[in-house]
Amino acid sequence: MSISLHSDNISAHYRKKERESNPSPSVNNRASTIRDYYKDHPFIVDLDSPTRHTSGPTIQIMREVEEWCKSSCEEDCQVGLHRVLPHKFKFDSRQDWIFSDTAAGQDRIFVAFKNEKDYLLFNLKW
Repeated sequence: MSISLHSDNISAHYRKKERESNPSPSVNNRASTIRDYYKDHPFIVDLDSPTRHTSGPTIQIMREVEEWCKSSCEEDCQVGLHRVLPHKFKFDSRQDWIFSDTAAGQDRIFVAFKNEKDYLLFNLKW
């Protein structure tokens, strides 16, 4: 039996509590966007984007990414599952994601890097 975090088995309340209880000093637990959440990690990858070819249960993908980060990254790497909505800045062409506790939100895996080299190696691998 496989467990998929894409199902509604994990409530929005649980996700919010998990985000707020993250002890890592390199994330901003009160952030409203992904970029602000990973404040010390300027290089962020949306692992669930349509251009990526990941398959399998979400938890398995996250474990594989975490293992890759532990063995291959020179600096800190953060992997997280967040329920988000797309957000386009009004005066900027940047795409970002805002946290959403509603059913309209999408569960997406984000990987954030401090080091550009780690970010590039990750994009070549994944």
